[in-house]
Amino acid sequence: MFGHKDKEHSASTISDYIDKKSRLIKKKNRIIRSKIHHAIHGRHKHYFSKQDILLQKEDAQCKVCKISLADYRVQKRIENWTPHLKPIHKADTATDEQGVS
Repeated sequence: MFGHKDKEHSASTISDYIDKKSRLIKKKNRIIRSKIHHAIHGRHKHYFSKQDILLQKEDAQCKVCKISLADYRVQKRIENWTPHLKPIHKADTATDEQGVS
């Protein structure tokens, strides 16, 4: 079965085949649930295809919201750097204006 004539080898191949298909079904289930969650709440986990990333012909897109991988990477970099940026103190400018008049 599945292109193998050796019965011992085909038994392990069948179990591997079933394991592979069950992982694929779980993966598709996660993506469908993520699409539903995105439609309801607007948040989701991004899923990118490994094959699209490796081919690099076109920029890979999330399977749920269709954001490109390049845009996703920029968003993550901004989110990681936001806590390190210095806030602008608007209270200082308000006191300066009051002191001038």
